[in-house]
Amino acid sequence: MPDYFHNNISNEALRKEKENYNKNFIKSLQLNFDIDQYEGVIKDNDKSDSSPYMTVWLRNIDRLMKMVSKEINLKNYHFVDIGCGIGISSIYFFKKHKMKSYNGFDLNKNLIDKSKQIAAFLELDKKINFEYNSALKKKIRF
Repeated sequence: MPDYFHNNISNEALRKEKENYNKNFIKSLQLNFDIDQYEGVIKDNDKSDSSPYMTVWLRNIDRLMKMVSKEINLKNYHFVDIGCGIGISSIYFFKKHKMKSYNGFDLNKNLIDKSKQIAAFLELDKKINFEYNSALKKKIRF
């Protein structure tokens, strides 16, 4: 088992359930490469990053979105995924929620390059923008 854990959950059954949900969503995208090769990757072993790369538990997105008031029309808002990695959670969000725009950025250029390849493969490259940038330097303008 890897030495990194989503949300520090030690319950193995819960962890497997969440990981299986992620794997099933990723499988549904029919990507032609092994996504697991990116799990646990740190940019050039840079320990200043908050954590190794891992796809967030997609069920957490669902859980958080259930907390958004029904009075809020998401179509009036822009989506920004800070630390988007290879873009899986951005793509998941795009497929489940309609918003004005979808943008992701990450400090790891290799992950951004892969996110752009995935978006192009899924023909989402005109709908989701992925950018190599730092959260400390990124200026968000809409």
